[in-house]
Amino acid sequence: MNIRNALGATAILFLFLVMVMPVSASSDPVVIVPDVFASWPSDTGLVTDPVFNTYKNLVDTFTSNGYTLNQSLFVFPYDWEKSNITIGQALHNKIDQIKAICGCTQVDVIAHGAGGNVVQQYIDSDAYADDVDQLVLLGTPLLGAPGAYLAVEGGKINFGNPLSDGFTQAFLDEKARDGGFANTFDYITLSPVASLSEMLPLYNYLFEPGPTPIPYPNGYPENPYLIGLLTNFNDNLIAGNVHLTTVLADDQAVGTQTGFIIQPSTESPLWPHGEPVSVVADSGDGFTPRVSIEGFATVNKEFHVDHWQLPTAAAGYLYTLLSGQSPTGTANTTQNIGSLLYINLSASGVDMKITDPNNRRVGKNFPGSSTVNEVPGTFYSGSNSASEYAVLPNPIAGQYRIETKGTGSYRLSAYCVDASGTVATSTTETISSGQTGTATLTFAASPCDLPVVSFPPPSAGDTDAPTITITTPENGGTYQKTATVVPAATITDVSSIATTTYKFNNTVVNPALPLPLSTAPVGSATLVVSATDSSGNTGYATSTFTIGSATPDTQGPSITITNPLKYGMYERSDTVYPTATITDASGIATSTYWLNGKRINPVQKLTFNSSTPFLSKLSVSAKDTAGNSATSTIAFFVVRNKSNCLIDIVAIFIALTQDNTLPDKPTIQNLIADCKELLKGHHRWDWH
Repeated sequence: MNIRNALGATAILFLFLVMVMPVSASSDPVVIVPDVFASWPSDTGLVTDPVFNTYKNLVDTFTSNGYTLNQSLFVFPYDWEKSNITIGQALHNKIDQIKAICGCTQVDVIAHGAGGNVVQQYIDSDAYADDVDQLVLLGTPLLGAPGAYLAVEGGKINFGNPLSDGFTQAFLDEKARDGGFANTFDYITLSPVASLSEMLPLYNYLFEPGPTPIPYPNGYPENPYLIGLLTNFNDNLIAGNVHLTTVLADDQAVGTQTGFIIQPSTESPLWPHGEPVSVVADSGDGFTPRVSIEGFATVNKEFHVDHWQLPTAAAGYLYTLLSGQSPTGTANTTQNIGSLLYINLSASGVDMKITDPNNRRVGKNFPGSSTVNEVPGTFYSGSNSASEYAVLPNPIAGQYRIETKGTGSYRLSAYCVDASGTVATSTTETISSGQTGTATLTFAASPCDLPVVSFPPPSAGDTDAPTITITTPENGGTYQKTATVVPAATITDVSSIATTTYKFNNTVVNPALPLPLSTAPVGSATLVVSATDSSGNTGYATSTFTIGSATPDTQGPSITITNPLKYGMYERSDTVYPTATITDASGIATSTYWLNGKRINPVQKLTFNSSTPFLSKLSVSAKDTAGNSATSTIAFFVVRNKSNCLIDIVAIFIALTQDNTLPDKPTIQNLIADCKELLKGHHRWDWH
């Protein structure tokens, strides 16, 4: 049977199953299988997406509606570098453990992205024990993902999410160096990172200039694994009586990479099947093209969000589908990460501690054996492995100090990742017993302006910083603005203490006097105590606590949208980043941005195209720490070409009349003045 016939027969079986086997509610335990790249190694085992928190709202929705984590709800992180065959066996073992916990015979599975291929592999394997009742595939690239071609043929990670891709690229770059490989291409190919080659697409995704599609499979890298998986998957569905639901996401941007225009390689041995020179984009969720799902399966549900928002957007639907009940509420916590600082230490016998510009620490808590993490949102892998690393979201301007302690040679690397790319720096050093190395990284105003690592010589003698424990205010405590709080800390060191400094919200204070809570803003506050011993070692401790309002805060946040301009006129090709000033006495808990009713990421530019409404609206919603909410909305105009601005001004009046709003007279005068300036000297117009 050739590939086309095999896929055609499989698709017919797939459609038959979807039509005749309706999904039924159950009380089976639920297993969440995350996407590729979403499982991070640590001392305590694999951790699921600890910085981006893609699955937090999904988990919180289920747990707030009756499920209990690790009793009736489970998450299955996995080593995504392995073959799906190996990962599928690990899933089999996990399901066996779950069945022992719940005393049940079946589980329901929610699989996101390439995690769906893992579950397909398990169901397709000889180990399958008819123990999956309902299977939900969220944005799974059933016919493969084009990003896999970039990884397998060129060692490049680009699956549509700049931050996740940038971190994963840096992570694999470091593993390639640790393994002695010439580059990441060799590491992916020879190690191998089998899961990536198992994602290579099975449709026409390579093009000659023109573009002219190259008929699959001639001239393509082979993926016999995925062909076999899809051909056999439905047979196992029938045998195992699995109830399947396929969920698709479409971000409506028509910007998902679906293929590549290629040329002969200029970087041999990279790109053996052709070097991409441009991307062919089409509809999809940013990671999975629509064709990769619709070319094989019938879609049961569609959400207009991107791939990484899908678990949150679908949470309520999934809860109802699997429990048979409507949720009392769904979780929708948002976080805005514009950049990442990834610091990796490759060594055996050497550990690190990072101190940020606010004197908050992450890493090994020298001189003891414990670890410390005082930076919210940061992930630290732990120190009990040959390589340890930390990922800090939204690094702040100032100096980061990285202390190393131990014996032997080590490599210290730092990567800053943002939407524009990755900046990296690295150094190799040797340290002796009893010495401490110190590296510094200094950020300017631009988050990813990363200089070379600076290393002063290791110091000898007393190299341990003073140990500081803040007892008042208590870390995590809450104090009213009217409270009297005198700071207190214990400081110990083998040498004498030379100096101590107490900083409340970055302002030096007298430790003998109460903290000025009454003049501080309501919300999160910090006390940082630093001490330097007679040998020059400096230690830090931070207590983060909450200042409560003396009177209840009942006012919502104040929101002023600064970009795009209210009633401004923009061309479809303009680069416009949404910005807003949000203030509140209690502090801001969450903020959400919406463009024409669709939720957007405020760190990314607005996308305008032919379907963008002429009269467009940007809304910003915010909630303060007291639970009060507010929303602000502005209208602006998106035109094809500003040279038609006179006609557009007339259209503006018509659109605003239909919208029951009118701009004030100065706004209209400004629009006309801008139009006159734009058309000055044009032979068709004579302005008076």
